[in-house]
Amino acid sequence: MRMRPGSGHAIGGPDARLTAALTVAAYRAVHVTTAGRLLSGERAADVAEDHRVGVNAAFDALERALSPVH
Repeated sequence: MRMRPGSGHAIGGPDARLTAALTVAAYRAVHVTTAGRLLSGERAADVAEDHRVGVNAAFDALERALSPVH
């Protein structure tokens, strides 16, 4: 990835700190939902598939949001 000199920003894309923050926030949103279900007494085996689907959906949304438009 080519960087804009002196800016800390990738050419044609968001800066790395914003990307990292959005990635952590996306995972946290899914994790909080899963943790809440586990704390309310649901079995891990019963929430695991929903967790996996949620993580994949969150990262797919990030990919769409952060991909440069061509």
